[in-house]
Amino acid sequence: MIEQELINFIKEKSKKIGKRLNLPPIVTEINLTYDNCSALGDNRIVIGLNYIKQYEDKNFHTETTPSDTFLNRVYFIIAHENAHLLQYYKFPKWFEKYKKKYSPYLHIKDYAEQKIEKNASKIASILLKEEENDRKI
Repeated sequence: MIEQELINFIKEKSKKIGKRLNLPPIVTEINLTYDNCSALGDNRIVIGLNYIKQYEDKNFHTETTPSDTFLNRVYFIIAHENAHLLQYYKFPKWFEKYKKKYSPYLHIKDYAEQKIEKNASKIASILLKEEENDRKI
């Protein structure tokens, strides 16, 4: 049940951020994975749950250490080979109590790490806007 709720949340968020970035809706099939993240092509995606550390300079760095003390935010990743960038969203608040059930870290392939570095400032900007919107609600 919780997986279906998370999938619905991701589909909705993906549509919204796709519009903002002038991307077509990319989610036609979703699978959850707990140990890696990869694009399958043909508008199918794999969702990997991951901890992301946000540094003061607004660059994002993927962590493979499941240490809560070292990390200050939790995001999940939507990776798609046809997307212009990887899309990050904060976990919905209701998901917090379930996250221990899922793998606390994820190894991301090299191509994904390169996209993260290349698009770090754009991703940071999107996240800051999302946070501002969350505060207004």
